[in-house]
Amino acid sequence: MAEIYMTKTDEERAEVFRFRYEIYVEELHIFDKDADHETRQQIDIHDDGAHLMVARDSSGELVGTLRANFGHCPSNGPEFEETYDLSRFCEVVSPERVLIISRFMVTYNHRGKSLAGKMVMRIAQFALQHGIEVALLDCQPHLVGLYQRLGFQTYKRAYNDPNFGVMVPMVLFLSDLEHHRATRSMLAPILAENEPLAAESMAALRAMIPAMPPARGTTAEDLASLRTAMTEGSRSSSLFRDLEEDEIGNVLGTSFLLECELGDHLIAKGQTTRTLYLVVAGRLEVRVNGKRIGTARAGDLLGEVSFLIAAPRCADVVVTGYGTRVIAMCHKLFDNLMETDPLLAARCFRNLSRGLCWKLARRRALPARTEEQAVPAA
Repeated sequence: MAEIYMTKTDEERAEVFRFRYEIYVEELHIFDKDADHETRQQIDIHDDGAHLMVARDSSGELVGTLRANFGHCPSNGPEFEETYDLSRFCEVVSPERVLIISRFMVTYNHRGKSLAGKMVMRIAQFALQHGIEVALLDCQPHLVGLYQRLGFQTYKRAYNDPNFGVMVPMVLFLSDLEHHRATRSMLAPILAENEPLAAESMAALRAMIPAMPPARGTTAEDLASLRTAMTEGSRSSSLFRDLEEDEIGNVLGTSFLLECELGDHLIAKGQTTRTLYLVVAGRLEVRVNGKRIGTARAGDLLGEVSFLIAAPRCADVVVTGYGTRVIAMCHKLFDNLMETDPLLAARCFRNLSRGLCWKLARRRALPARTEEQAVPAA
């Protein structure tokens, strides 16, 4: 049973900063320039005045942490405004009733399990105790489903973070009990204790959620687009080759679809993210040192190498076509699939292997072909 609480001493805060160093610098190889290598700590300006939550296992070992900043905290700076559009929410509720959740991480063995959800439930209780109405965070695409089950909603387009890649901003309205009940949010029982917000203010907050979310679950229409792409010419790299509709649905159960815009950097060379992307529609370019070395269209996979072996991204992937949509899949999805349906998992890995071999063969033949025909694995 995990023990989850806010740090109380400077020693505990220092322990959190060392924990971040282990996760970010040593495991993920990011924030290397910003870290204090002498003390082995990762600290930034937003830690000044922030509340730090920790999670410990039964032995007392630190296994998770997150940071919480109130909207009126002087250290927030322009970064939070750009990421979350803070001013939009502060026009409806006062800044001290807004909470920004960041630096959320757990150890590898706890990823894809219940600890993250328990920490969010605890931070929701903390928010209620401090009169918070709006809680904000951002996450990688494959985690959107987790936060939606907790009541968070997507409200603005994804952006590219130089360290984490594509990130999706999300918002939680603590007084919107109607939404929490309708979506069967895990937080509904906790948030039912909250004092209701004025109807006019609640309506203004709800109006910030677009009718067509920028990140959403895959639909039958999306699958139909994929099927069409796979029947138009050779799509031997497809993850879903020879799979039935219900099997594809099982694979995509926890994946999410992203609507992309021209110029979006889906993948950046050197990043340590492991999300696998399947192109549903549109066009993307694969680039190395600014030079195009291939393109990707509907049915193509991107990011297989990092997905399979956790290697840094080996190329940039940039959106170059209107209406580009991609499905984002987490590597943990296949870990779970191997437990629940090992035969289906084996067929998917076989298709991944075929696709990588297909790309390798195409790249070897690159001098005799055009760039349009080569789709490198980013």
